[in-house]
Formats: sequence, C-alpha cells, structure tokens
Amino acid sequence: MAVELKENDRFVGYISLSREPGRVQLGDAEIGFRFAKRAWGKGYATEAGKAVVRRVRTAKSAKRIVAIVDPNNLRSVRVVTKLGMVMEGEIMLDGYDYPDRLYGLVVT
Repeated sequence: MAVELKENDRFVGYISLSREPGRVQLGDAEIGFRFAKRAWGKGYATEAGKAVVRRVRTAKSAKRIVAIVDPNNLRSVRVVTKLGMVMEGEIMLDGYDYPDRLYGLVVT
C-alpha cells in the first residue's frame, strides 16, 4: 500500500502485509515497509504500521503479525517495537551473512 502525505498526496513510501510461504507460519502475516530517506524520522512508518495492525485486528485476517528485521536497522527495530512487537528470536534467510531478527505480535 502506498503511503502518501495528506497535505499534498506526495508518495513517501509503502507498507505491505504478506503471507509468503516459507517466510511465515500458517495464520501469520508479515508486515514490511520502506520509506524514502526524506521521510525517515517523521513517524510515517509507525502511523502506517498502526493502521495495518488495527485493520488486521478488525478484520481478524491473521492471528499474529510478524516482522523480519535486520538488527542493524535501528529505525525499523524502533518502528516494530512501537507497534508492540517483541523479538522472538533470530532467523537466517538464504543468502544472508548473519541472521535477521523475528518480531511478533499476537492480534487475536
């Protein structure tokens, strides 16, 4: 989903929710986001993430939301923790040199 500024409809990034086999367990949905550098630190990712979490809770479309985050990406770690997600462990993805961290939030 595109994230645009209300005042001028300027595109600043996107947020997604997926259920890609091999990345999530049955009943889970993975949240992901990417924003233009000019939009960093302004709360857009957190605001969009909260809207997605509310929508999943309302629609009861998943039991849990997960996020796979590079531990060096402190901004993304901060966003997912602001969403109420907690680190559940590490996950090693194919082709990576070091593990990412798996965060989760029960929504049902």
